[in-house]
Amino acid sequence: MVASWMNPCLRMTAIAFTAAIITTGCSRAPSPADVARDQPFGPCGTSYPELIAKAREEGRLTLMGTPRATAGTARVIEGFTNEYGIRVSTVFDDASSADELTILRTWKGDARYPDVVDLTPAALEEATGQGLLADYRVQSYDAISDRFKRPTGLQVANYSGLMSFGVNRSKVSNVPQTWADLEKPEYRGAIALNGDPRESGAGLQAIAAAALANGGSYDNVKPGIEFFARLRKSGNLRVSEVNSADILYGDSPIAIDWNYSFPPLARALAKDGIEFVTVVPSDGIARGVYFQGLVTDAPHPCAARLWLDHLVSDDVAVTRMRAGAIPARYSATTSRLSSTERALLPSNSDINASLAPTPEQFRRMSALVSELWVPLVVNAKVGSP
Repeated sequence: MVASWMNPCLRMTAIAFTAAIITTGCSRAPSPADVARDQPFGPCGTSYPELIAKAREEGRLTLMGTPRATAGTARVIEGFTNEYGIRVSTVFDDASSADELTILRTWKGDARYPDVVDLTPAALEEATGQGLLADYRVQSYDAISDRFKRPTGLQVANYSGLMSFGVNRSKVSNVPQTWADLEKPEYRGAIALNGDPRESGAGLQAIAAAALANGGSYDNVKPGIEFFARLRKSGNLRVSEVNSADILYGDSPIAIDWNYSFPPLARALAKDGIEFVTVVPSDGIARGVYFQGLVTDAPHPCAARLWLDHLVSDDVAVTRMRAGAIPARYSATTSRLSSTERALLPSNSDINASLAPTPEQFRRMSALVSELWVPLVVNAKVGSP
């Protein structure tokens, strides 16, 4: 990362030294985006082949907040290692974005300190503002949709998902199709969220999606909080984080999470002859995008840059889609899927109708949920009006 630049147009004279700096005709200093575009490889050479060579010399890469079981990540890692001979370690796989920021601030020098992190848009902005992330512009930046990149041109997202219901059909005969359906008495004790919404991006986006279905918006998610308060009071919502065992064994046969989280569960249940379905609720479609950030003090800065480019390759896009995720290169790569593989993805109409919150909206959502989640939802008494 280039920390500062000296403008060569500035010239000091004896008079300027005692009075002022003469800047007539000088251009502005390059922005971080300019630097990332013009000198993209940082300490890793001046060309992509040099980057690859230096990354191979490092031989290692550490990722944080990147579960191997989600969105085909295990295969993405395997492909990277096979192609470049770089060993990949994952630490704190299920860490929330808030946890990741804390680790970046406090774990420098630790053997587990990451090279690349996976963050919500708001956490990405916070980390960037605090100097925790370095500037890097991937080689395929111009081919990536604006929805998947920051306007400064420094970071891109790898994939996104739609907030969905995952339903174990052996325990639920009538599959809910809308957020409103979740309020039906037949779902008492059956519903769980993936993560505490005060810390989890998935949990927070579930509230946002419920808000969209109940007259709210990304600028006003209180209707979503009130919706979950009603679920809690009716006894439908379990105030505990959903996990695979809950879904498999029926303790929480309806899980609310990103659509790409469910294909592994569907395959596991299918082995026992159990049908598991994923539903994008028609009355509130929310999209979540997670950004990958290059850590400023990355122990393996060249392998980290190479990994970020690998993530937005065509092959990785196909791997993501086969796992149910919507990659940054979605429109350019869907033709490589079979009809069976396409069926794992949300419909084009749902994908096109969905929008992700801006970082500022995400921050406001998070602040309101932090304020109201416990008093309105966690402390709500089952059976209260």
